[in-house]
Formats: sequence, structure tokens, C-alpha cells
Amino acid sequence: MTYMKNYLEYLADTELKRANGLHPAFASAHESWAVLLEEIRELSSETHAIEEMHQLVFTDVMQDRSARDGIACVYETAIRAACEAIQVAAMAKKYIAMEEMQH
Repeated sequence: MTYMKNYLEYLADTELKRANGLHPAFASAHESWAVLLEEIRELSSETHAIEEMHQLVFTDVMQDRSARDGIACVYETAIRAACEAIQVAAMAKKYIAMEEMQH
């Protein structure tokens, strides 16, 4: 678990560097809150989709049908969710950096 956490922190730092190259520092706490909210909602949307797909997989399993395609969708959506989670972490770190610069 430590290896994964360290790697995810590296990915969040990499995403933050990429985002900082495209967008300036947050101008205010309000702006950073709004950007973070957008990323959180995107993450929530992906996790909600995983839950819905998992329920469809359950239906297939209970009816003795192949769930392979549904599980493949869960996999792809989980990867997208992980990307969104990394963006949430990056924007949270950008917010922290903004506050540190102000104080």
C-alpha cells in the first residue's frame, strides 16, 4: 500500500505541474474551491457509474450470463475515476500552495 500511495503522490505532483503549466495560480479561495468542486463532481460521476455498472454485472451473474463486458466497463471507468482522483489531489495541493503564498 505504501508503494501505491507514494506512486499516486508522484502522479498528483506530475498532474499539478502539468496543470500549473496550463493555468496560473488560483486567484482566490473562491476560484480554487470552484475548480476543486468540479474535479470532485467528475470523480463522483465516475464512481456512480461504477456502482451502476456493478449492479448490471450482478444481474448478469445472477442470470448465469457472461459479465465480461460489464466488468471491462467497470475496469475502464475505475481507471477514469483514478485519474479524476489524482486531479482532485493535484487541485487540493494547488489550493494549499495558494494559501501558503498568501501567508
